[in-house]
This record gives sequence, C-alpha cells and structure tokens, in this order.
Amino acid sequence: FDGVLNIPETVNRCTVIGIEDGGLSDVYPLTELNLPSTFNMISENLFNGCWQLESINVAEDNSVFASVNGVLYNKALTEILCVPADFCGDLVIKAGVTELSDDMIAALSNASSVEVEKGNTAFAFEDDILYNADFTKIYKAFSTPADYVMKETVVEIADYSFQGNETLESVVFAPGVTDITYAS
Repeated sequence: FDGVLNIPETVNRCTVIGIEDGGLSDVYPLTELNLPSTFNMISENLFNGCWQLESINVAEDNSVFASVNGVLYNKALTEILCVPADFCGDLVIKAGVTELSDDMIAALSNASSVEVEKGNTAFAFEDDILYNADFTKIYKAFSTPADYVMKETVVEIADYSFQGNETLESVVFAPGVTDITYAS
C-alpha cells in the first residue's frame, strides 16, 4: 500500500456514498484520500486515527463536497470540513467560508501558511493568529511573542488554539475572556 486510497464510485454494482465511522482507522499509512463524485456522506469520526493524512481530494463533479489544496470543504465552499492531520500546505480560507469546526483547528498546526481570502467577512488573520472577524475569538495562534498579551476584544479561545505554538511561555488574558475550551 503506497498511502493513496482511491474510493471507487461503485463496489459490486452498489454506489459508494460514504464510509462508516472508523472505516479509515486501519488504513495505514493513509497519506492521500481521493473521493468520487458519488460520495455524499462523511461520518463524524471518519478521519480519527488518520495521523499521516496529508491530502483529501474530491472529484470535481461531486455535488456535496469540494477540495482546495487538499483540504475538504462543503460544495459551496462556506465551511471547511476537514484539514488533514498531516497537512503541510498553504491553507486559504476562501471568501465564502463562514464556519470552522473547533475539532479541525488542531490540524492547522502543520500548515505552512494561512491566508484569509479577501472578501471573507467571518475571519481575520493578524500577527500569525486566526480570529473571527470581530476579534472576539481566537481560533489558532500559530506563533506569538513568548509573553503574549491577548487583544482586549477576545472573549473566547477555541479548542487547540495554542497547540504547536513553540514560542509561547506565558499569556496575559483579556479581561473579558469567558470561554476557554478543551486543550487551549
């Protein structure tokens, strides 16, 4: 197995529309996943255990999902559904993206760069930190000064937001922070 898994459109004349929870956990080492046009369902824990997954690619004629630079989106490009665990490319948060799941934030640590596309009204990227547009939520702090002083506007810190930040030694929290989630 060379690490590339091409999901077929059919198996024994049955259309492949998805893979059940954990269906990829024993596929080792899975580095690239290619989804057909028929694939229209992703179970919640499908990518658990896929620590070497670098890229998810979707057939262009898929009506439910899309991929950009190996990152899985919904077809409308309004939600990033999965950043592969070992993704090392340039992540562009497209202009139409309005949602990022907190669960996918951990995978951002390996991205070589992050850019919020011009025209995106939901997110901002400043000083190597990914925020929501009004700077009240930190999604990911890629690097910070060793003694980081948080913006006064921040009230929420997403799951895994400081994971992989090797420069951070201490944080001065904004006075309005009321929500620090798992593994922040």
